[in-house]
Amino acid sequence: MHNVYGHEWAKTVYEGYQRDFSNTRPVILMRSGFAGSQRYGMIPWSGDVSRSWEGLQSQVEISLQMGMQGLAYMHSDLGGFAGDYKDAELYTRWLQYGVFQPVYRTHAQEDVPPEPVFWDKRTQDITRRYIKLRYALTPYLYTMAYVNSTKGTPLMRPLIYMDDDSALLKEKNTYLWGDNLLVAPVTEKEVKEWSVQFPQGSNWYNFFTDEKVEGGQIKSIKVDINNIPVFVKGGSFVPMVPVFSNMEAYNTQKLLLHYYDDSSVKQSHDFMYEDDGRTSGSWKNKLYEKLYFNASKEDDGLRIDIRREAFDYKGKPERRDFSLLVHQLKKEPQRVIINKEKHDFSWDKEKQLLQLDFTMDLDSMALRIQ
Repeated sequence: MHNVYGHEWAKTVYEGYQRDFSNTRPVILMRSGFAGSQRYGMIPWSGDVSRSWEGLQSQVEISLQMGMQGLAYMHSDLGGFAGDYKDAELYTRWLQYGVFQPVYRTHAQEDVPPEPVFWDKRTQDITRRYIKLRYALTPYLYTMAYVNSTKGTPLMRPLIYMDDDSALLKEKNTYLWGDNLLVAPVTEKEVKEWSVQFPQGSNWYNFFTDEKVEGGQIKSIKVDINNIPVFVKGGSFVPMVPVFSNMEAYNTQKLLLHYYDDSSVKQSHDFMYEDDGRTSGSWKNKLYEKLYFNASKEDDGLRIDIRREAFDYKGKPERRDFSLLVHQLKKEPQRVIINKEKHDFSWDKEKQLLQLDFTMDLDSMALRIQ
């Protein structure tokens, strides 16, 4: 009866919330359930996992399996929970992986501290940078949560979602984080290289260095303690925000919109979803905003269109200040035109990176990079 009990417990909380707090989204943190528990929006985790390399190694597969069964928020106690094994490298690798698991949360017994502040300076510096990255990626993550709520698509996805190769049914180390990011957590001690499976059909760009890798291959990627392999699909948009301190301070008035230009991608489409983060059924009741992003290759350059579908909700920004960052632009543009007017831009030749700052005060904008 153990799992059925958890299932009924979640049902009781879920139905109670619908009755007593009908306009508030419940957060039901549960670690046991049964077939059908996904209908109650449970947020499960992998229990009192061993604080060990073996404990870390199983986490990706657990979350992928559970996501395919409808429990998309499956996650782990970052750093491990049980045992007195204190290893700064293990702790760092677990918190790096955590940026790309559904819930970012440390939790442990008292033997080893779960909070970064109690570790050495190098560990603090690395984990601080990754925690900031988690916050900065919130617009991308929240859009993933919206897609999961409306379509059931997992947050962590097996590679077969992109590459219909039966051999990838066994791939449990590399996975898709949403539509556009590829992640391969490092789960072994003191490695200098890490094998990454790249799905075919796309080129992939290193999130930290912009290095290009062609899809359809297994490639060994050099790693050190500072980063794990994270790659962006060519032709993708990744919306981000400047770093902030907590979710109460979250605001998308300033958006950092990254676009990864790729010569093989002639057209691409994406969107970003936002609402007040609290109200039940926002997407059903027109209490939300969507920003649609489209990129297309034209004879004289690259065109990017941004269109807004907006309704009122609490905390909606009055305007949006964009920094558009176009990666992998092979040569400096002669000009940039926004809604038929020339606009200033900055160009980094070494990084092949264009930055364009503008305010969106209309429902649609057309940008031409020529």
